Amino acid sequence: MNEKIEALRTASEYILNLKNGIKTASENFQNGNDEEGNDLVPLIADGINWITQVLELTKDVHKKEVNFDELNNKLEEIVEAIEFQDFILVGDLFQYEILPEVENMEEIINKSLLN
Repeated sequence: MNEKIEALRTASEYILNLKNGIKTASENFQNGNDEEGNDLVPLIADGINWITQVLELTKDVHKKEVNFDELNNKLEEIVEAIEFQDFILVGDLFQYEILPEVENMEEIINKSLLN
């Protein structure tokens, strides 16, 4: 159990960096700095993947069933937007769709650490 709590603590600290990365990528895409934005996409994807794994492995601690279907759908939209090189849309999706999902995960993690 202590290992799971420690994983949640680490995730709580890391998610701040992830949110900053998402905001930076979004700003880069929205300001036409597509190359800089694209450089952050794999890091953001890895970060989201790690956070979702932590939530899945610690569901007995936070006692909340987390549904990742909506997040996955939004990530698929980002992939499509990148394929069509619609980087303004990519920035908007990160800012208005992905960031709130990550903030929801942050809330679940932080609430579980308070209990």
